[in-house]
Amino acid sequence: MNKWKATVAVLLVVVVAQFWMSRPNPVQASNNEQAIGETPIELYLLLNQPGPLWMYGINLSRAELRLIDLRGATLSYANLEKADLFYADLSEANLSFANLANADLDRADLERAFLYWAKLDDAILTDTDLRKADLSGASLLRADLTGADLKGATYDEDTAWPRGFDPEKEGAIFQPSGQVDDDPQS
Repeated sequence: MNKWKATVAVLLVVVVAQFWMSRPNPVQASNNEQAIGETPIELYLLLNQPGPLWMYGINLSRAELRLIDLRGATLSYANLEKADLFYADLSEANLSFANLANADLDRADLERAFLYWAKLDDAILTDTDLRKADLSGASLLRADLTGADLKGATYDEDTAWPRGFDPEKEGAIFQPSGQVDDDPQS
């Protein structure tokens, strides 16, 4: 009986190892494959590590990330298209060149976030905190900015706003490309 149990255990280990090794590389997965967070437990383990997370280029498209704490996280070049980030804390996060098209950022905290050349087309940004965020070069075409707080947020000539939206009226500050704020924390 012990020989049979040992054989089954070895066979199980081999099958699991082959399955694990045949999985796609999370960073290099194709667009039709869900790379990171294939299961809720994988996503939970990834996002519940201590300290600011480094997730450069991660694919979290369509991920359910409601109420997630990603303060100070590095999400440069991340794919967050159609992600649910309702009430997410992304304050001081680096989202430069991130794809947030069609993402739900309703009531999210993006205070002091770095959104340099981020794609936010068709995103839901209702009641979102964008105070002092850097929106230089960001594309917000057709984004819903109803109730968004843009006080002190900076943008440049390359920032694309929804048709008819007046960023200065909402408290955003125009800062031409190449001009650096001497005191970004003020």
